[in-house]
Amino acid sequence: MAHAVDITWVPPPNDVWSCLTITGYLVIVRRLRDNFTVTTMLGNVTTTTLATLSAGAPYSVTVSAVVESQNTTDWQQVDMYGQRLALPSAILGLPSPALVFSTLAL
Repeated sequence: MAHAVDITWVPPPNDVWSCLTITGYLVIVRRLRDNFTVTTMLGNVTTTTLATLSAGAPYSVTVSAVVESQNTTDWQQVDMYGQRLALPSAILGLPSPALVFSTLAL
């Protein structure tokens, strides 16, 4: 049986980011017992579902805002709402504090 969890976050505070347009988020999920890590780049959304998690396992999740140049030809191909690759010139923000949780055992 697969386990899943929905996560939601808020954009970073309006300090430096108020001058920039956030174009996506980098979500890093790490299974703590063996450090297995999955990194996913999402468009400009603030919620996602983490699916196919292992039963009875502790996880850590961090989210970083991403800023990309919207003046490149690569930008025309960007999916702003689904999973995608970051553009080569992307700037990553600092990661959020880690969300740590455990899935239920079977």
